[in-house]
Amino acid sequence: MLDVNIARPVCLAAHATEDAWLWHARFGHVNFSALRKMGREALVRGLPMLEQVDQLCDACLAGKHRRTPFP
Repeated sequence: MLDVNIARPVCLAAHATEDAWLWHARFGHVNFSALRKMGREALVRGLPMLEQVDQLCDACLAGKHRRTPFP
């Protein structure tokens, strides 16, 4: 039997300096146009109006990276 005590849960603990990147990480790296639509139509409580960000985060970039096939 394993008894584990978690010191600090990290689920949904996104750390970012800007609101846009924080909400992008909280919603599982959803695109910014979807975040803007959710804010415009008030689908999420507390979601501020976000400006379009033209950059990609490292996790999104790694997810779009093409892998070579296995031999």
